[in-house]
Amino acid sequence: MRKKFILFILIPLLILLVVTYLFIDRWIESGLESAGENIVGARVEIDNLSLGISPLGIRFDRLQVANPRDPWKNLFETGRVAFAMNFGQLLRGKTIVNLFLEPSTRTRMAFTMAAKRLSADVISFDSASSSTTKGETLRDTAQNIQALQADMIVIRHAAAGSPLEPGRACRLWLDRINVSLPPPTSPQ
Repeated sequence: MRKKFILFILIPLLILLVVTYLFIDRWIESGLESAGENIVGARVEIDNLSLGISPLGIRFDRLQVANPRDPWKNLFETGRVAFAMNFGQLLRGKTIVNLFLEPSTRTRMAFTMAAKRLSADVISFDSASSSTTKGETLRDTAQNIQALQADMIVIRHAAAGSPLEPGRACRLWLDRINVSLPPPTSPQ
C-alpha cells in the first residue's frame, strides 16, 4: 500500500510542484501579455516577470504597450516595477475594541499586539473603571461600543455563551461574532 501511494500519488505530485515552480513566472507573464493584448488591441510585452512569496508580490523589468493605430510606436513603456502586499497594513483605519470582562494578561496583550501589528486602532476596555461596576449589562456595553462605530470586538467573559449577548443587542454584529466557548471545567 505504501509503495503504491509513493509511486502513484507522491512522485507525480512532487513532479507537478517542481514544474509549476519552474514555469509559473512564464505562465503568468504570458497570461498577462495575452489579457493586455485583448484589452488594448495591440502588442503588450512584459520582461522578466517574477513572483515573490516573501513578501508576496510581483516584479517585472519592463512593460511595453504598443499603439494599436501605429504598432511601431508605444503608447507607454515602463522601467522596473514592483508590487508587494504589505500585510502589516490590512487593518489600517479599522477600530478594534478589546472587551475583557475578566482578568487577563497574556490574552489581552496578544490580541492588542496582533491588532497593532496589522495597523488597527485598539480600544482596550477596562471593566474595573467602567460602568459595569455600577451594574451596566453586557448588552448596554455592546450598544455603547456600537455607537462608537467600532469595526470589530473581541470579548472575553467568564460566563459561557455571554459573547452571544452583544449579537442579540446589536443586529449589525451578528455576522461578525465568532464565539469560542471555554471547555467545561471539572470540579476538583
